[in-house]
Amino acid sequence: RAGSLVLEQTEREYQVRLSNALHYKKRLACGERLTACINADGHVLTTAHLRNARQWSHVRALACGNAHLLALHENGRVSADGNDVDGCTAVGGWENIRSIAAGKYHSLGVTDDGRVLFCGRNDCGQGDVTEWKSIFRVYAADDYTVGLTYEGTLLIAGTPPFSKEILNASWNSPLEVAVTSTHMAAVYRNGRVLSTVMQPASERPGDGEIPNTASWKGVRSIAVGPGVTVGLCFGGRVVAVGENSRGQCETA
Repeated sequence: RAGSLVLEQTEREYQVRLSNALHYKKRLACGERLTACINADGHVLTTAHLRNARQWSHVRALACGNAHLLALHENGRVSADGNDVDGCTAVGGWENIRSIAAGKYHSLGVTDDGRVLFCGRNDCGQGDVTEWKSIFRVYAADDYTVGLTYEGTLLIAGTPPFSKEILNASWNSPLEVAVTSTHMAAVYRNGRVLSTVMQPASERPGDGEIPNTASWKGVRSIAVGPGVTVGLCFGGRVVAVGENSRGQCETA
């Protein structure tokens, strides 16, 4: 019984940390050429020379592309600054936005009524999202977009490095999704993690590798990079699988 009480206390402490982490997660963002954060009074600090960004106020979430920055304000409006490649910063008319995401040269916003707004480069169909409905959240990779509906279904637009048909019912209702140029991963409330085939650097058809996340247990949060999947487990242990040429998976 004493052991179970300790576990219950640890779980409660974890839930507090998780709540705090989710609260602050959207206050940081980084792209290939800039990093930004929201300070305590709702203003934005950035490593890049973005004059407009440093004048923003009442900001509650950030998203970075290659060299452009999005800010979601408390009133549901969106501001953008940085390199306006193919119109990726044309968000001036966006209203009633609940969440934002950014790819390399494009921007996405989810409205309060579940629609998705898009601007920027759409060379791979990553912007073919305007017909989506009842969207809870979107996740942006450079060449594809993943949408999570309120019902828990995952939708995909664009050209992912995996077959869209693999996202059957077993992928529904994830707790968190992470996308990158090589693969996609999802974590569920029971602590399991699903991942698509990783596309290798050679990009030869059929030469992908299925990450060994099937054996992971008690995972609460995930992150992905090109060829790498990382999981944060209950209790603080970190697990990783995939490309390890530079020690990316050496988390022990």
